[in-house]
Amino acid sequence: MRTHYPRTPHLPWSPGATRDDVRVADLAGFTGREVVVTEKLDGENTTLYADGLHARSLDSAHHPSRAWVKALHGRIGPHIPEGWRVCGENLYARHSLPYEDLDGYFYGFSVWDELHWCPGWDFTVDFLRKLGIPTPRVLWRGVFDERALRRLTVDTARQEGYVVRTADGFMAGDFGRHVAKWVRPGHVQTGTHWMHTAVTPNRLGPRAALWDVRSGGAPDAGALLAAVGLEDGDAAAAAEVGAAAGARLGDARLAGVLAGLLHREPRGTLAGRLAPALGLPLARRVADLVGLHAGLHRPYPDEERRAGLVRMAYAVDLDVLHAVAWAAAPDAAAREQVDWSALLAEDARLLGSGPRRSGGSSPTWRPKPPHAAGARPASRTRTGASRPRRKPSPRPGGGGTGRFRGWSTWWGRPGAGRARSPGSCPASARTCPSTNCGRSAAAGPTSAATPTCCGRGWPGSTPRWPPGTAPLCGTPRR
Repeated sequence: MRTHYPRTPHLPWSPGATRDDVRVADLAGFTGREVVVTEKLDGENTTLYADGLHARSLDSAHHPSRAWVKALHGRIGPHIPEGWRVCGENLYARHSLPYEDLDGYFYGFSVWDELHWCPGWDFTVDFLRKLGIPTPRVLWRGVFDERALRRLTVDTARQEGYVVRTADGFMAGDFGRHVAKWVRPGHVQTGTHWMHTAVTPNRLGPRAALWDVRSGGAPDAGALLAAVGLEDGDAAAAAEVGAAAGARLGDARLAGVLAGLLHREPRGTLAGRLAPALGLPLARRVADLVGLHAGLHRPYPDEERRAGLVRMAYAVDLDVLHAVAWAAAPDAAAREQVDWSALLAEDARLLGSGPRRSGGSSPTWRPKPPHAAGARPASRTRTGASRPRRKPSPRPGGGGTGRFRGWSTWWGRPGAGRARSPGSCPASARTCPSTNCGRSAAAGPTSAATPTCCGRGWPGSTPRWPPGTAPLCGTPRR
């Protein structure tokens, strides 16, 4: 079902509000809550679904400025869970402000599930990153302070304003109490509407090549090397890994492509050289892939190889590692060893699940709730799955598109473990790592009074369903 993005009300001190705009009636929805202030971008509001997209108008027709975001949707659409929607800003065409250093032409700022629940900001950023979608720059974060927000400095020559939202999630019916904006005065500076003039594209920055790979685009070796500040790489191996990645998106795909590109670099210094551009966690992941892939080229007795793969699975994503090893193999004999290693890893059920250590990249695993500090680590079982962990299954009509069966469409679906249908939850279920169920066998559908289930643990959240009842996700009791 297609849904309009709600009108965002203006803050009381917003100078850009006109007579027809909506203003916040009171700030009670923000008082005492943690809020996130992000830059307001000057583009076209756009909503993406699993099976289509539209601009602010549900019946929006084709326009040349929408061709780029349509191509993006063609890559990431199958990874958006059914009934969910991703809302953001299409920045391809220049409106009243020019942009010279964009990470991409589409920035996401909110995600909505099939129950019209908007998750917290941290989950939203993580979800969008796994799809390869950047988010607007955060200008301020903390407990709501009107005086601090009024003192925020906005460069009105380069910024349209800012948006304030609560860090916690909320239902669509409460949108006006949890989201508001400040807009510069006279924000529409052009005499003719941008849709009725020739399209002038905004300009991308060097980081756009990284986000393009995250979202499933073909690797551009030269642009990637420029983005990470290195001079030489194996473009053919990067392209091979990109093709093998198939359905994978996000940092896992980018790490594999960069490891293929830089597989000749020494592991010891690579992480430090990549950290300024990628951040240390992702730089270390690339360096680990570069350092470990050559081990798959050598022959080992089967039992030793199996034990070695188990140890490697705690350090890297074995699907990505095998793709890098295949692309960088020096000869046919080395590739035969990689194929044999992949068969053993699949037989040991080590493929298709990301790193097994804490903080693994698989979006179907749910992290330990922040409010459960000190508790034992969360189960590594997929939501709705039973032990022992089963192999991921491809969706109907298409299997994994990569060389190894582990490259399945299961991996790339953020929220693939969302809530089951009513009545399917076993009575033994006790905790719910689903991000969106918000329901229980006794309480029925979610409501504004019980908007979250207990297990996801957005900052400050507490159990929202009655003790002893069973959430509908089907997760076994911990």
